[in-house]
Amino acid sequence: MTEASAEVGAGGGSLALQGLALTLPPNALSAPLGVAMASQPAGPDEIARFRLAPAGQRLGLPTELRFARAGLPAKTSFFWDVGGELRLVPSTLSGDVLTARIGSLGLTAPGNLLVAGGAAPTARAKAKKKKKLAIPP
Repeated sequence: MTEASAEVGAGGGSLALQGLALTLPPNALSAPLGVAMASQPAGPDEIARFRLAPAGQRLGLPTELRFARAGLPAKTSFFWDVGGELRLVPSTLSGDVLTARIGSLGLTAPGNLLVAGGAAPTARAKAKKKKKLAIPP
């Protein structure tokens, strides 16, 4: 497991690890906060798996989450993994870069969506039809 962390304040900041990049714009956080990401072993049908922390941290502004890797399949998507239940994160694949605008670093412990208009839960069987990056809280 590999990790990256940074103290991010109101001025914004970024983290990157193994193709995953999180870019927090100015005012995404109202106070300095230690933000971290860690790679984890990918499960079956997963391209990669990462953990963002602090899990469930709300962000004051939409924040860009990007994953870049050569040869990403056409149906690659981000998913939050909440206790084995996958929840689709609306994302866009352009070439070899998957991008999403997120309003939090994952979901709350019971799996509540934090972004108004967020995606509804998806069944694991449906989710397995897509290549994915699972990001557990």
